[in-house]
Amino acid sequence: MPKVEELPRAKKQIKKLRLQEKYDKQKSFFITNPSHPSLDFCMWDHKQRLSSFKVDKQYRAMVVKKGDNYTIISVKDFHRKQPKK
Repeated sequence: MPKVEELPRAKKQIKKLRLQEKYDKQKSFFITNPSHPSLDFCMWDHKQRLSSFKVDKQYRAMVVKKGDNYTIISVKDFHRKQPKK
């Protein structure tokens, strides 16, 4: 089973955004089954081993893979805001 740890910055973002409960649930899915449908896991950069999974409808956790272990580097809003007309 892979080990998943969070950078201090990611921990602060999770707390600030009040996502701890949702994050913990999705993280457990990620550890046991990275292809779980609710994660919508996607690879962003194969060379840097950068990927992400959904925390909820608005936020994604950015993940870097190192060997068999993963590091959560940030949790961010990935919805683009439309410019005002």
